[in-house]
Amino acid sequence: MSIPYRRKMNAFTPLVEANHCGQSTSASECSLWRGRCIEEFAFAEAAVSEALSHLSTIATSGAEGLLPHLVGKRFEALRIVVDAEGPLAAVGSRVASALDEFKDLHRYRTFLCHGTSATIEESMGKWRLIIKLTSLRAAAIQQTTLEIGEDEAALFLARLRHARQRLDGQIRGMLASFRA
Repeated sequence: MSIPYRRKMNAFTPLVEANHCGQSTSASECSLWRGRCIEEFAFAEAAVSEALSHLSTIATSGAEGLLPHLVGKRFEALRIVVDAEGPLAAVGSRVASALDEFKDLHRYRTFLCHGTSATIEESMGKWRLIIKLTSLRAAAIQQTTLEIGEDEAALFLARLRHARQRLDGQIRGMLASFRA
């Protein structure tokens, strides 16, 4: 439904309803998928940050002072603590394995959070998302592109959700061993 807006000289301009932003269904589905992925990354980042915060209070954890500002550095800091040579290798080996699984997916985070996107409607009503990322490397602009189709995107989200839940569970298990 459009609502007429009266302008000078009796001209009418229709106003579009506020809840309709002009996006196609495919573009809306892509945005929803992208938001769900970002949410999974945020949950994982919170779990890692909370783990480091808790471990930093335990003298034998080797995590004292390991509360980096950047999220990527937090994953690295936790990995160092639970690594096979780290101070928590005995209780953190499963966390290390879960971090390795999650790291494979974490490389897409930058595209999803910082890239610009375009949606293409393919045959059979499927969509394809093209995400372009512009970064500065060695004082030069570098552009990289990620393309993902609807079916591949659904599989990616399922893998991401599983990896995040596994990481969260392993972190909780490790932290519970300190409380026992």
